Amino acid sequence: KDMALQLDVEVLAARNVKEVVTQSQVVVTCTPSKKPFIDPAFIHPVLHITAMGADLPDKQEIMSEVFAKADIIACDKRSQSFSAGELFNTKADGIQLDENQVLELGDIISGIHKGRQSEEQITICDFSGTGVQDTAIADLAMKQAENQNLGIKISMD
Repeated sequence: KDMALQLDVEVLAARNVKEVVTQSQVVVTCTPSKKPFIDPAFIHPVLHITAMGADLPDKQEIMSEVFAKADIIACDKRSQSFSAGELFNTKADGIQLDENQVLELGDIISGIHKGRQSEEQITICDFSGTGVQDTAIADLAMKQAENQNLGIKISMD
């Protein structure tokens, strides 16, 4: 109730991770979890997952089998993502991923590679953190939202 009043939007509480993922189109994880909680049984067409919490080899938010269900897998930097976090653990768990098929976000943004081609696709971004890139993305997203009069401004006062 407090969040709905503060933000002036409908806020729904979920009972568990399954409920959140199966009823969402976009899921963003940003936890220090060492035990993955996004299960392949929760994955459905249209879903996009951005995983940001697994920035060390011992952290993992997504069960490795989830990556086998993805139509597109992207990351901030391949060399970094395969040495820590989600893609590191996926490879360590024996899930075969062709590293060249994992797209770097910069290549998608610049048009070198195409991102999502259909709303039905399942997409995953594994972001282990590159500060300069994160700042540039946030700045671009904010400018596009402002230009299209999207979003809700929340006062931090």
